[in-house]
Amino acid sequence: MGIKNVCNVFTLLYNGALVGGIATGGFVALVGDWSTPSDAFAGLIITPIAAGIGAGIGALIGSLSGSVITKTYVIAKGEWEIVIPNSD
Repeated sequence: MGIKNVCNVFTLLYNGALVGGIATGGFVALVGDWSTPSDAFAGLIITPIAAGIGAGIGALIGSLSGSVITKTYVIAKGEWEIVIPNSD
C-alpha cells in the first residue's frame, strides 16, 4: 500500500502548548520587575496566567499548522524488510 502521511492532532496540540507556555511564562518572568515583595507576589499570580494563555494560543497554532510543519510517516507491515541479494 505504500507509506501513508499521518498527522496526529494531539501531538501537535501538546507541542504547541508546551512551546507557547514556556515561551510566554519565561518572557513574563524575565521582563517583569520583581524588586519588591508585592511585585514578586503579583508575578507569582501573573506569570502562570500568562503562560496558560500562551499555551492555549500555542496549541491553536500547533493544531492549525500541523500539515505544514509536522509530518509523520507510517510504514505498513511487511514494507520495512531489507532484502540482501545473494552474492555467489
